[in-house]
Amino acid sequence: MSRFVLGFVIGATLSATAVLLLTPESGQDLRRKIAARIQAAIEAGQAAAAVHEQELWEDFRQRLHPPPPPPPPPTPYPLPPQFSDW
Repeated sequence: MSRFVLGFVIGATLSATAVLLLTPESGQDLRRKIAARIQAAIEAGQAAAAVHEQELWEDFRQRLHPPPPPPPPPTPYPLPPQFSDW
């Protein structure tokens, strides 16, 4: 297991180095773009979390105060007058 982790770390480091060295932009511009993308991803995640939180609160409120049950269906035959008070 430790050889796999070591290989993964070395591969990730070499890949990141190659990307930074072979990029046609300057390092500062690249870092600025990466920071902007990370910030945009964070903001999108926060917006999605806020929407999901509102959905959860709405579901909670509906479960707390459920709508009344529907009325019973009408009887298939009318009851005689002497049984209607039961």
